[in-house]
Amino acid sequence: HPLVEFDDDNSLPELRTREQEIVYRELHGIGGFSSWERTLSGARPEIRLDVLGNALRELFPLAERAGASSLEVSDWAAQHAAIYGLDTNEVQRLIVETKEVKPTPLQAVANIKRLRPLDLQEFLRLSIKPREMLLDPILPEKGLAMLYAARGTGKTHVALGIVFSVATGSEFLRWRAPKPRRALVIDGEMPAAALQERLASIVAGSPNITLNPANIKILAGDLVEAGGIDNLASPDVQAELDHWLDGIDLLVLDNLSSLTAVIRDNDAESWGPIQEWLLRLRRRGISVLIVHHAGKGGQQRGTSRREDVLDTSISLRRPADYSPTEGAKFEVHLEK
Repeated sequence: HPLVEFDDDNSLPELRTREQEIVYRELHGIGGFSSWERTLSGARPEIRLDVLGNALRELFPLAERAGASSLEVSDWAAQHAAIYGLDTNEVQRLIVETKEVKPTPLQAVANIKRLRPLDLQEFLRLSIKPREMLLDPILPEKGLAMLYAARGTGKTHVALGIVFSVATGSEFLRWRAPKPRRALVIDGEMPAAALQERLASIVAGSPNITLNPANIKILAGDLVEAGGIDNLASPDVQAELDHWLDGIDLLVLDNLSSLTAVIRDNDAESWGPIQEWLLRLRRRGISVLIVHHAGKGGQQRGTSRREDVLDTSISLRRPADYSPTEGAKFEVHLEK
């Protein structure tokens, strides 16, 4: 690899190695400045200085690994401090403190071990627990799924039917839950009375099925004071929910538009914070079902990037000869 020469701490390298180029792209991509910009934007004003400090503790070492000037990080911090009106002296103190922190040799060894690749033989010898199904065959453990349809088609009815089936280990449509699991429904727009009526109807219509009430938790935005549930793309709101996700196997978000009000449907970049959160939930062992609207063309509304990380995509469509007098009548299409 070519050597990289530095004249002093703040000079730019004349040439980067291949490894440094990869890290440099990470620094300037979704894993570096961009990610922290979204986090700063979504943070409450009173904690933004702390968030900036966390960003600098990550970005300075990343810049060093990339062979980039530490001034890039310092200038970025100063720019965003001005944007959010942060105390200049405090920001300067953070820059000096975080720039001087160096990882200990022990930390470096720990990081090396954390990211140690396995050779094929080692990997195949691992005892990895197979993914079971929450709802066979459409929703696996650690699964990410989307259910979408035009307004009034019946997507909330289907979503609640899935929840009841998963919570009781019973059948719904042509799907079956092998055993009872715990579910949390987060509803962003339905009146609480209507949601209560729908759930009561499902329970009353299944007199022979045993339900542990603790297996279904409901967070209704209509009952949340001070503006409802708010934007799930916000790190603050995600942190508020974190405690209530302990022990949950299935999280249902109904619906995406009402729970992420500031996200622009066709903006792939604005989807990033939600996708990062969903992937963290998956690593935590939680499956997620997102309820979403269909667009004018019949596909899920907004950026197709949403489908990249999904295990399952389900579309509900009315038959060509559908009449409103028929009530809730639809076809189920498994698109992924």
